[in-house]
Amino acid sequence: PPAGATTLSLSDFLNPARTRPDAKAMFEVLTTGGSDPNSIFHSVTGDGVTFMSDVPVSTLGGVDVVLGIDEAGRGSVLGPMTYSAAYWAVSKAEEMEAKGFDDSKALTPETRRKLFDKIEATEDCGYVVRVLQASEISRNMLRKTPYNLNEMSHDSAIEMIRAVQKTGVNVTKCIIDTVGIPEAYLRKLDRAFHGQGIEFIVEKKADANYKVVSAASICAKVARDTITPNWVFPEEVSGR
Repeated sequence: PPAGATTLSLSDFLNPARTRPDAKAMFEVLTTGGSDPNSIFHSVTGDGVTFMSDVPVSTLGGVDVVLGIDEAGRGSVLGPMTYSAAYWAVSKAEEMEAKGFDDSKALTPETRRKLFDKIEATEDCGYVVRVLQASEISRNMLRKTPYNLNEMSHDSAIEMIRAVQKTGVNVTKCIIDTVGIPEAYLRKLDRAFHGQGIEFIVEKKADANYKVVSAASICAKVARDTITPNWVFPEEVSGR
């Protein structure tokens, strides 16, 4: 979509943004609903959106890339759960880590937004957001063979890693803030990516200990914090 677009459909999110201005426009529509919230927010029967920024040129060409993953909104009463990945070339790590990214839970909303704006303005940093709307979570957990929240979280992470790989990025290290037992999660990742040469680190508090995970946590939290107050209920409320 062109930068400045205010109406997008779910199909517009099937591929990465072409440019950084397009990525900013897509994130804005994803989180505010744009001019047609029904097309983005009310995915009652399908899966939520997976949004990908443009792919940084510095992460292409087979260079080693580190990717971090974190989530926001787990167990919330209102709004979606959002999963996010952030990634950059290992050769850029020192430069990226100096930008002040920190665990999103330790930051004020204003500081989170400023740091997310910095991520958007940093063309060497790619990012992905997977939105799991409440309808998707409920539908999965209420089916005959329940698909629980831990499994959804793990599969969202795997989905994002594969989406980044599909663009030609050589992910050689992946650091994840754990969901559930770290050792079991690590075994699942090793099975899913067996033989692909990815070093996985799955830890508690990874969002506080690794800057690439901190960047992911900021993306996830800003996305959720923007989506929730912009939600438009599809149901008509009596008396309104």
